[in-house]
Amino acid sequence: MNSGLEAVKAKRVGLIHNYSIWGVSQDAEIDFLVVESVDAVSTFLFGNQAIGSSLQEVAFENLTDHRGNKWPQQIDSPRVIIRSQSDQQVFIVGQESDTHFKIARNSESTESFLSDLMIVEMGK
Repeated sequence: MNSGLEAVKAKRVGLIHNYSIWGVSQDAEIDFLVVESVDAVSTFLFGNQAIGSSLQEVAFENLTDHRGNKWPQQIDSPRVIIRSQSDQQVFIVGQESDTHFKIARNSESTESFLSDLMIVEMGK
């Protein structure tokens, strides 16, 4: 999977063509307060909940790059670079982990669309 300068640097780089993005980021986030009274004791509970979130979680082990190579289950310090094939925004949600990443598209669109993903193993 490594070739040329990538092999010398001992880092992996792969391109995944035409990956379907269907996940959407959260539409809203609400704070709530609950008051519970049991006998003479009152309890206040506070919470925060995301509404409408349907993030797409992608495991590296489920990906195959443009050369037909399967990615391992875990890679060191990954970075994912996205190239959208449409005018819709696609972005990584949070930080990439060693085993997976979360991706989402602009929630204005109702359909999934294709993007290219470049995955780079930064190493330790």
